[in-house]
Parts: sequence; C-alpha cells; structure tokens
Amino acid sequence: MITAAKATGTVWGRAGRFRQLAIDEDYSLVQMEASYRTEVNAGKPLTPAQVKEVKEMHDRIEALQKELEEFQTKA
Repeated sequence: MITAAKATGTVWGRAGRFRQLAIDEDYSLVQMEASYRTEVNAGKPLTPAQVKEVKEMHDRIEALQKELEEFQTKA
C-alpha cells in the first residue's frame, strides 16, 4: 500500500510540475514575436517572412491547445 501511494504521489507530483511549467509559458503572439526578435534576430526587427513564420507557429500552438482541451474534457 505504501509503495502504491509513493508511486501515485510521484506521478501526481510530476504532472503538477508539468502543469506549472505549462502555465508559466507565454505563447501570446506579442511574446512570441519578442522572443523571436531577441533570440533569432539579435534584437533587430522581424522581416515580413519572420512575422509570418511566428504567426503560423502561434496559430499552430493555439490549435493544439484547443485540441488538448477538447481531449481532456472528453476523458
């Protein structure tokens, strides 16, 4: 019984930590553009192609988050 409780607690703890990390992530379009500008463009303005690429990544993340939420409500 103690082993089962420890195993359950470990899994629960990992899942909780994963949720905390996910909450800390900011996938807003504005934040993604700022991060891309800083990390990829050395602080320089994004080109139109880069803006499009970031927008596509943002849209994909939103679609995946929506799919995940729908899956979780069905489970």
